Amino acid sequence: MVMGRIVRNQRYSLEEYLVALMLAAGACLFFLSSQTPSKYSLVERTTHFSGLVLMAGYLIFDAFTPNWQKSLFDTRPKISRYQMMMGVNVFSAILCFASLVEQGTFMPSLKFMFSHESFSRDVFLLSFCSAVGQLFIYVTIEKFGPEVFAVIMTLRQIFSIVLSSIYFSHPITFMGILGLMIVFTAIFVNSYRRYFDDKSNRPYVKQTQQQHGNEFKRNLA
Repeated sequence: MVMGRIVRNQRYSLEEYLVALMLAAGACLFFLSSQTPSKYSLVERTTHFSGLVLMAGYLIFDAFTPNWQKSLFDTRPKISRYQMMMGVNVFSAILCFASLVEQGTFMPSLKFMFSHESFSRDVFLLSFCSAVGQLFIYVTIEKFGPEVFAVIMTLRQIFSIVLSSIYFSHPITFMGILGLMIVFTAIFVNSYRRYFDDKSNRPYVKQTQQQHGNEFKRNLA
């Protein structure tokens, strides 16, 4: 939401900020509760500062990207979701190619791919599923905005951890359950608020449609 305010100058109400804070707090509680105790010493932990910097950069650009894409969808001339998908994947391929060339692993990767047929099949299936998933991502951003997309991605990660805990018989702590309750409460409050906002706006929309219909009939007469 902060990035939406910066990139798209989108205004949010106080209730929306409170719901976002509840969602973030609940997700943090759940994710932190699923972490195992670290075995690193204090000296070794200080070497992970670069990892924290990379994680912060990932979060910033992860919030920036869908908001920037939404602003591109709203501009004129309007671009399609397929053009957006093409542009993103072309730059991803260029960056991946440059990384492979810089590390000297481009030709060994090609040799490995051509010498293992099962690997090529798995890469094709993975790429196909990724392409289908990207279509859903861009449709969500275009139709519903980056805020809804962020909520969906957060829920996906939570459900993945819950299913993994159930499948591998890993216990979910009290803090994890509390985090889940906060997350779903925030989603319920947001849905409840939007439902009544839409319900209160229906008479105005209906009156506006009737006025335009009457004006159209007068013009025909």
